Amino acid sequence: MLTIPLYYSLVDAIYKRKADHFAFPVLAAMAYILMGYFNIFGGWTVGWVVFLTIPLYYWICSFFKNKND
Repeated sequence: MLTIPLYYSLVDAIYKRKADHFAFPVLAAMAYILMGYFNIFGGWTVGWVVFLTIPLYYWICSFFKNKND
């Protein structure tokens, strides 16, 4: 179920050539769940750090968007 928004937003981002149209928060939530379930890289304890990458991703997208203008 979580892969549906990833697929459609990825296709939309590629088609429109805008990386900020990708549903990165859904990918971060899925990574957090998988890290906790399989106890990868510290599991639930350290997995919350993945959510810190969400604003970083959109900041990088806006940086490259403004750079190309």
